[in-house]
Amino acid sequence: MSYNRASAGVAADIDKMGPVAPVLAAVDPILQTPSDLSHDEFNGLVLFIRKGLTDPRATPATLCNEIPAFTLSGRELHKFEGCPQN
Repeated sequence: MSYNRASAGVAADIDKMGPVAPVLAAVDPILQTPSDLSHDEFNGLVLFIRKGLTDPRATPATLCNEIPAFTLSGRELHKFEGCPQN
């Protein structure tokens, strides 16, 4: 199994790594010791992440339609890559 960022349509700037030490320092202690998973447990976890955390309706076009035209506070909206600007 291999993953290719470009084939998955992920932007190139995702390859840039920030500082890792502050992130690791903030990890909950319960997660600092790896769990030993059986082969079946590991495969179940992979299946859940691949299928259970995705919604086939969550396409770029559908999600772009969820961006509001304005905010009640009047603050500027973020610019979302691939979505038409309001």
